[in-house]
Amino acid sequence: MWIDDFLSETSFVETPKNWLWWSALATISAVVAPKVYVNKGAYKIRPNLYILLMGRSGLGKGFGPSAAKNLVEKVHSTRIISGRGTIEAIIKSLSVVQANGDGSIPFKDARGFLVSGEFASSLYESSHALTILTDLYDGHYNKQWDNTLKNSPVEKLKDVCLTMLSGANQDMFNLTVDKHHMGGGFVGRTLLISADKRAKSNSMIYGDDDEIPQVDYDRLVQHLQKINKLEGAIGWTKDAKEKYNEWFYPYREADVEDKTGTYDRMNDHIIKVATCIGLARSTSMKLEAEDIELAIEACSDLSSTARKTAGMQGKSNTSESNKAVLAILFNAPGYNLTRKQVLQKGFGEFDSVELDKAVETLSQTGFITQPTGGKGISYQVTKEAIAWWENSLKRKGQ
Repeated sequence: MWIDDFLSETSFVETPKNWLWWSALATISAVVAPKVYVNKGAYKIRPNLYILLMGRSGLGKGFGPSAAKNLVEKVHSTRIISGRGTIEAIIKSLSVVQANGDGSIPFKDARGFLVSGEFASSLYESSHALTILTDLYDGHYNKQWDNTLKNSPVEKLKDVCLTMLSGANQDMFNLTVDKHHMGGGFVGRTLLISADKRAKSNSMIYGDDDEIPQVDYDRLVQHLQKINKLEGAIGWTKDAKEKYNEWFYPYREADVEDKTGTYDRMNDHIIKVATCIGLARSTSMKLEAEDIELAIEACSDLSSTARKTAGMQGKSNTSESNKAVLAILFNAPGYNLTRKQVLQKGFGEFDSVELDKAVETLSQTGFITQPTGGKGISYQVTKEAIAWWENSLKRKGQ
């Protein structure tokens, strides 16, 4: 898969691996989003993504956006909007039709890739900047977006498709994103990718006889140039459809408190992410079950991260996570599930860090064991806990 190639080429840097993974996904999104879509009947959803890499300063947030920018520039598939500017300048850039050196026009729609290492510095302070970015995200609802201001010419954006990749630490995020946009607006549409430690320690100091590692952008761009030629509707294999619905209906029925709006939009987020994963894997224009499964796994922490970042943690706490994990295992066949299955079934209720804490507590209390480890780690409810559970159901008459 192309994302694995990207991670391999960038493996020598200290930047957290999940930031690199999402930077690779944003690269795919910027290249293909204007041209491909999943037809949902009510609307066609394109795989444009808003991604913010969240973490303290010094962890290397700038590398992923820089690498993504370099690659997208080589493809010449969309406008690159980087550096510091006003929201008015961004709108202006999206409205201008650009010609190639030979006079040909590669695209006439309002497509763009907003990319920078620091989100707060990429926009001059503006009370309405995030409102406009929120509106531009929903391009499927805005075939034409008009910017009408007094004493200014009307700017018409046709078929807006904007992808964003940037970084922020918590303090700058709080300064840039006000409470209004934390409660279901901008934050609900933006995937906040948290990291708190470097992937490795590498001084990147090389002697005269050392081979200095370099990212082979020319190799990486080859697949991007191939998928840049694709357009139209993305199809689903039977297994992909079944895998998505297997996740979707329990997700829809769950009662998860998320005032950021991230959880309620997760169905479309997963479709967008799966589309980018599928196109990173193949040019077949067909989603496979593995694409859906990987997208669900990748998105499983996002609702919890959004609530924590926005200061809207709600009911989530250690006790609630313990109860949620145990309830999922009690309702599983044979009282046994893999770690991946528990994360999928607890989607939005707890994240991977909270699951680890719950497993540690439940193991110490003798409620569960871990019969397998490594990549195939699983959890098994103990006989004593099963007996207690069955007796409690009898007492309740169930």
